Amino acid sequence: MGNKLLVGFGDMVITPEEPVPLGGCSFDSSTRFFENIFEDIHGIATAITDAQGNSILFVTMDLVRAYNGVVKAVKEQLSEKLGLGQDRIMVTCTHTHSAPDLINGKEPSIQRYEPWLIEKLVAAGVAAWEDRKPATMRYGKILAPGLNFVKHYQHTLPDGTVKYFGDGFGTPVYDETTEHVDPADPTLRLVQFHREGGKDVVIANFQAHPQLTGGANKKNLSADYPGVFREVLGAQLDCHVHFLQGACGNINPKSRLARENYTVDHRVHGAKLAYYGVRCLEKYMKTAEDTTLKTHQTVFRGMIDHSLDHLADAAREVMAVYDTTKDMEACKRAGEPYGIESYRKAAFILIHMRQPEYYDMELNVISLGEELAMVTAPNELFHRNALGVENLSPYSMTLTCGYANGHYFYVPCRQAYDYGSYESLCSRMFRGTGEQYGRMFLQMLQDLKGTER
Repeated sequence: MGNKLLVGFGDMVITPEEPVPLGGCSFDSSTRFFENIFEDIHGIATAITDAQGNSILFVTMDLVRAYNGVVKAVKEQLSEKLGLGQDRIMVTCTHTHSAPDLINGKEPSIQRYEPWLIEKLVAAGVAAWEDRKPATMRYGKILAPGLNFVKHYQHTLPDGTVKYFGDGFGTPVYDETTEHVDPADPTLRLVQFHREGGKDVVIANFQAHPQLTGGANKKNLSADYPGVFREVLGAQLDCHVHFLQGACGNINPKSRLARENYTVDHRVHGAKLAYYGVRCLEKYMKTAEDTTLKTHQTVFRGMIDHSLDHLADAAREVMAVYDTTKDMEACKRAGEPYGIESYRKAAFILIHMRQPEYYDMELNVISLGEELAMVTAPNELFHRNALGVENLSPYSMTLTCGYANGHYFYVPCRQAYDYGSYESLCSRMFRGTGEQYGRMFLQMLQDLKGTER
């Protein structure tokens, strides 16, 4: 055992040199080219090596997805350059909804941007590796209330019937009977590396969709609140900050400014989160006596649910109505007999039909010492399942990093299927996949620590 590490940090600006389509909050990104740059987007890397020479490298991009092709290329190139196994390289994204959409691969600007992006991400990883300096580690967490909420509601009708509203399907009726289906997890988790001869590096883990500057009609390039959080916390404490998005599949940022003044809202939100970060680093951190690095990787075969394929003709009809009339109410009337409430739901049904029978997805568990661990998955995870893992974990603090090493859609909790959230519709995975993840993560954590379940 030992508490000495080598820790390095790399940072590259990945703002496109020309307008490109933006992802997030829109099915058709082909017309949503950015017109404004609120702040640069970044590719950030942190390299960690323990006293025994075991290493891990995190590379995070300010994009809405960790695109599978980009992940593959970055892992391959960094592995070759650094002599590091690909299973020791975690490529993630912050999930900002105001960043380039690489899915639109036929768009010429994206064809020019993607190889340049890969080059920058690899450069960030190499810079972090070469920047490694001796370091000690502290970790801690703090509640950051009022900054996120579960985006699904339940409303009790006069006859006692409970109606659910999943984000994107229907408008909640706000009265004294309206409530969120779950409380959000407001925890900000921090890991601080105090380096000899260099700035400290802080890894932060929080869960809320970065969509304060995004939206189908908003053409703003932005790192959203994670970028502001990095900027403000870094300036306050003169440190480097690496933000890892948590299990935010069903969690939105809580804000009262978004509709009136979205140009500054993400800055307010990021600064508030940074305030809690400063408080945590000042008051609630524990020094790690052991920082031995261990990793455990497995591949989960996620079977695709094609049970809605029989609605394909109805979905095409609903989309045709909207494409012809641009009338959402007409679209809704056409779809109601089939249980298709919107153009959005119709599009998800047709997307399902284009999926294979299964996806092989990489799940990772990483530990630093006897008290700190992290689980990663290439999905938008629901916080209920992530909290279950943390509560039962043999480690005193367990971070969850979604959007890691690829992007394979939502993995909701069972309850989301019961109340019909749109995430359960577009997840592609069968009900119970999230709970399977939880059981696998817990077994991997137990195996890593060498304890019995």
